[in-house]
Amino acid sequence: MELAPSLTQSVLYNRGIVWFKKGNMNSAIEDFSKVIDKNPAHAQAYYNRGIARIKKGELEKAIDDFSKAIELKTNYAEAYYNRGLAYADKGDYERGLADYSKAIEISPRPEWIKRKF
Repeated sequence: MELAPSLTQSVLYNRGIVWFKKGNMNSAIEDFSKVIDKNPAHAQAYYNRGIARIKKGELEKAIDDFSKAIELKTNYAEAYYNRGLAYADKGDYERGLADYSKAIEISPRPEWIKRKF
């Protein structure tokens, strides 16, 4: 029995979340990539793949994923914030600050920020 394409995407996406929570970034990235292959407009899959790539230290690839998520969903405050983290982690503080500022502009009360300094 073959699953409907939207159901397959949902299953792959949710499995990617589970892999991420278990700490298996490679499998998470693989599942998010499959979702993107099936639906290139899935902003959340790009975002989550970017988070997994940050965890692996793949900052350039993470920045690319966050940029694509922002392209698809222009007011994606969390993507701006995490792209700012990636820029700052690689020493590009100006771009990091610009993305932090944009995240605050979009969402002035960002309860979703979980990173501790």
